Amino acid sequence: MIKILKDGVISGLGILLMAGCATQKAYTFVELIPYKQFTEAGIYVTESDDVSFAYDPLASVEAVSVGGITKEKDKRTKKTDDLYVNTDVQVAESAKKRYVKVYKEANFDDAAKSLILQLKDIGATGLLCMKCSYIANDGAGNSRYIIRGMAIHR
Repeated sequence: MIKILKDGVISGLGILLMAGCATQKAYTFVELIPYKQFTEAGIYVTESDDVSFAYDPLASVEAVSVGGITKEKDKRTKKTDDLYVNTDVQVAESAKKRYVKVYKEANFDDAAKSLILQLKDIGATGLLCMKCSYIANDGAGNSRYIIRGMAIHR
């Protein structure tokens, strides 16, 4: 009986300690997704699938920008310069240049630019049923922007 009580107390304390470390502050997130990049490139965009003109469907498309570690040129002037804190410095063997690893957030503009290039490559002039989404944490600790829709030619 005492053993069960001790295990229960120990388990209960462990749960309380872990619960105290897993708190999340409340916040509000608002993201405006501009369509200007698409319209300036001559791509008609709409979130609807109901349009008043004839079109030829070309493909279902999806562009994803994923945050992650990138390498950038090391801008520090000295090894002791603290411009980048807690980053790894690597020296490229071929060029003997210094690089730092930096986390780059997912970026809507990167996904949009890639999608516009792909739409132009297939001769698309529009994107119907356009859906944009942002995932703050994809389970691997990375953020994502996803743009999908149906490429058309009108």
